[in-house]
Amino acid sequence: MTAFNAATENIINSIRSDDPFDSRETVAAIDITHEQFHVWPWEDKEAGIAKPDYPKW
Repeated sequence: MTAFNAATENIINSIRSDDPFDSRETVAAIDITHEQFHVWPWEDKEAGIAKPDYPKW
């Protein structure tokens, strides 16, 4: 989310005229689309081994 948040902040700053290109007209659109995303926590489900970077249950 860090990259998304930074990009969104850059767009908002551009709309507020906080960028070096103030003399140009700025048009921006932010498309926030809901996407189903399911994380598979298992490295090996049969053996009961969770991924090492997955949070503890």
